[in-house]
Amino acid sequence: MGGLTAKRMRGADLEQPFVGIRVPRGSDLPDPWVVDAYSRRMSADDFFSHASAAQLHDLPLPTWLARARTVHVSTESQEHRDRVRGVVGHHVRLDSVRTVAVRGLRVTSPVDTWCQLATMLTVDDLITMGDALVRRKRPLATMLDLRVGVARYAGRRGARKLREALDLVRPGVD
Repeated sequence: MGGLTAKRMRGADLEQPFVGIRVPRGSDLPDPWVVDAYSRRMSADDFFSHASAAQLHDLPLPTWLARARTVHVSTESQEHRDRVRGVVGHHVRLDSVRTVAVRGLRVTSPVDTWCQLATMLTVDDLITMGDALVRRKRPLATMLDLRVGVARYAGRRGARKLREALDLVRPGVD
């Protein structure tokens, strides 16, 4: 419990975004802090995905999604899918998604994150994020990576939007 006494944990100046986690009340912590707080609850089968992964990769999100304090966590486990306030759990087959380490946290790869978000974002939002992935300075992916990702997501929800966005992504745009 981070060395806090039971009395201190009940302090009026603290709030509980997740069971067992306390943060300063009203601090409006940016999502990476909320994600870091939640990471202390995660099992070895869990990893950050969707909008949470996009934020950890510093990818652009529409304002409505960037301001949400919802944490997206995927798991490969059939038994474990956390059901707590502020967390959206997703079940995925590990062979259908790639994970990487970002700031010591297990996260979906940048391309898989982009593909997952096709269920939530507009085509224009996907183009903006795709441009950021293949930017000139420190790109997170290549156009080939995006094409392979779109092909792997064929037949899933959002696949049509991914194909449409892919045609309009511009490599080297910073």
